[in-house]
Amino acid sequence: MNHTMTTNRTTLRLLIGAAALLLSACHTLPTYQPVAGDPTVSFVGMGKPSFCTKAGRFQLDVTEADGYRTARVPAGQRISMWSYMSFQGYQVITTCMPTLAFTPQTGSAYIVNAGLNNGKCFIEVVREDKSRDTGVALETSAGRPEC
Repeated sequence: MNHTMTTNRTTLRLLIGAAALLLSACHTLPTYQPVAGDPTVSFVGMGKPSFCTKAGRFQLDVTEADGYRTARVPAGQRISMWSYMSFQGYQVITTCMPTLAFTPQTGSAYIVNAGLNNGKCFIEVVREDKSRDTGVALETSAGRPEC
């Protein structure tokens, strides 16, 4: 073998190794560290939720107690929230990644619900509101994801 072929093979191996490292890092997000006053989000469905802001992408530190799954999210800024989900039925597996954006406010609590309805994935968010008969109100800031 000549020197050029050896150099090309070494370069190719290095590029493959670098690509593998880069791809493995794509699935690891830093965990969001909540601050005082951050609102609480309760999850129905949602698997392992993550979110992004202009500051970057984060996974949520979801805690489970008494059958409820909750996490804290940043207040006063628009966040886009998503989760990869998989549903199994009779000879059918449906996978999706429902995503939405909203602007959580200090002092509020939210419920994010995601699942499968008529074979299609959905995601929705409501704000807890004890003054209403249902205990929730539509979250008017909800909309399309932004990041």
